[in-house]
Amino acid sequence: LARRITSLRALHAAPQDSPSVFICPVQAAMQPVPTTERLAELSRMHRVGDRVPTDELIRWLQASGYERTQTVEQPGEFAVRGGIIDLFVPGIDVPVRLDFFGDEIESIHEVDTETLRSDRKLDAVDLISVNAHDDKGECVFEQVPKSCIAVIAETSEVVEQGRGFFGRTTSSRS
Repeated sequence: LARRITSLRALHAAPQDSPSVFICPVQAAMQPVPTTERLAELSRMHRVGDRVPTDELIRWLQASGYERTQTVEQPGEFAVRGGIIDLFVPGIDVPVRLDFFGDEIESIHEVDTETLRSDRKLDAVDLISVNAHDDKGECVFEQVPKSCIAVIAETSEVVEQGRGFFGRTTSSRS
């Protein structure tokens, strides 16, 4: 779900007049995604130079289901040491470190989990709520812009799902 939310945010951020292609597996297309309104509550983008009160960010992380730990090892964890917040965002492979100077994000880096050292420098990080699962949602294609071409990957799976659906609808008639 975190990867679907990240993809949707990227899709919404793309210029509306630019042609784009949205490709997804049928399994992902069948699972509901949060509505556009709910999407804004479940995620937030932070860039180097942004002013973000650390106490407010910590409150958001806790309210969003992140667990405060001494060191981050698993998705959904965060750690605070002075002006540094390490966090492991669901849907990405490595934790990130936000280094603050006061309320300003001075730098963002990937973190090596074994050495806890900062690695590759990043310009921004897209934070996704751990509580992103939502019973109420909509089909992912309801959020794909009209200028975008949507492609469902794995056509054999689409055919199999269609057969199952057709079998259920025709058997209920008899």
